[in-house]
Amino acid sequence: MRKSIAVVVATLIASVVIGVVWCPAQLVPEEQRTPEFFEPYLLEHPGSEALRRQALVHYSLKERDEEKLKHHTLLMIEHSPGNNDIHYMNGRLFSEDPEYTDEVIRRLEAANEASPGDAEILAVLAGVCEAGAREARWAPGRDADRLEELTDKALSYYEGAVDAAGDDDFHMAFYSKQWADLLATNDRTEEAVDVCEAAIPMAGGIAEISLFLTYAECLYDLDRLDEAMDVAQAAIDADGARERRDPDCHTTRGHHIRGRILLDRDDVDGAVAALMAGTEVEACPHNKSFGPNLDLAKRLLKRGRHADVEAFCDAVIDRHNPMSDGVRDLREKARAQQD
Repeated sequence: MRKSIAVVVATLIASVVIGVVWCPAQLVPEEQRTPEFFEPYLLEHPGSEALRRQALVHYSLKERDEEKLKHHTLLMIEHSPGNNDIHYMNGRLFSEDPEYTDEVIRRLEAANEASPGDAEILAVLAGVCEAGAREARWAPGRDADRLEELTDKALSYYEGAVDAAGDDDFHMAFYSKQWADLLATNDRTEEAVDVCEAAIPMAGGIAEISLFLTYAECLYDLDRLDEAMDVAQAAIDADGARERRDPDCHTTRGHHIRGRILLDRDDVDGAVAALMAGTEVEACPHNKSFGPNLDLAKRLLKRGRHADVEAFCDAVIDRHNPMSDGVRDLREKARAQQD
């Protein structure tokens, strides 16, 4: 039975107004973020999660060194197998090196056997298996058996992480979102909706807003447009109600979901308004790196709203200046079509 959208929306807003504040567990001083400091320190203190994490960040993002990244990743698994950066800092390697991916999975599975029911380890395992499945999907000579095996593993580990999270509302919502996203990616959208609806009444904080946006996307894909519109608006409202932060990319995504629905209903002016409303948000790592999703803007460009799309691109660049070239390329296309 479907839960009442109104009940779920009320739960979302109440939990976010109460507020769940998330911060990194350990902050590393600037002077400790260089190999000259953390390499000798880690030789003497191999279990330091904060400095090991700094090594992963450094060799993934600052001074790219794949062999050192692999070295520190395997040591992180040995000492702190539930650290998310095992997954996040190895994204490129997992997309290029299936043998390394398999070794990471093997070691994480051993850690999971040694500490069964650890939600953080299960979530990292799920993320690595999902990355491996993505590589199998897009690799030349697509390996269907590997894709199926790793996808099934990832889904199973996400489900296990959700169960193991228990009363940890933030992580339960976060893992549920990841689980639902993967289900939807594999055309199991009804199941993804079930995951969202089971998690939302118990979830809390910013992770719940992300979960709600996944829920809205799934409802949209199932053509449950009125519900998707309400859920997207609830996410926007909840993002605006957070203490100590202005609305960010979550609000942008909510407006764009609503804009797509309005455009599907031939309310082009409403869709343009939603597109522009999504630019009036605070800078965050997402909108300063990749920038906003451009699907709605591209659809409006096809509808002949060239000046509106150019204005949207100008606003994004002026306010957030994303590193990705996508929005700049779209602006040039919008300008060219006005000539």
